[in-house]
Amino acid sequence: MISLPKYFPYVVGLVLCVIYIVCHRCSQKKLPDLKNIIIVLTSTVGAYYSIILMLTVILASSANLGILSGQEIIIVVGCSAVVWVAFTTALQVFTEAFGKEEG
Repeated sequence: MISLPKYFPYVVGLVLCVIYIVCHRCSQKKLPDLKNIIIVLTSTVGAYYSIILMLTVILASSANLGILSGQEIIIVVGCSAVVWVAFTTALQVFTEAFGKEEG
């Protein structure tokens, strides 16, 4: 597997947060809510680690999984759900930044 620094998902999340802030500021003429910034950051980090866990389970042998052997399908389905929800939530936050003006 590719070896990335431990802080990689946080850097990507922070870059996406800055992009979100700039997009929201340009379209809405005001700063976004902190809640939406945190959603973008946690969605990015959550999706990254879910993908890492999913790939680890898929690529590892059953002997290396220990007590998790036999649970591969459940873990992959759960990780897929986390990635899906994280992606759709972050996408919704970004599309709202370009929506109609609030208030």
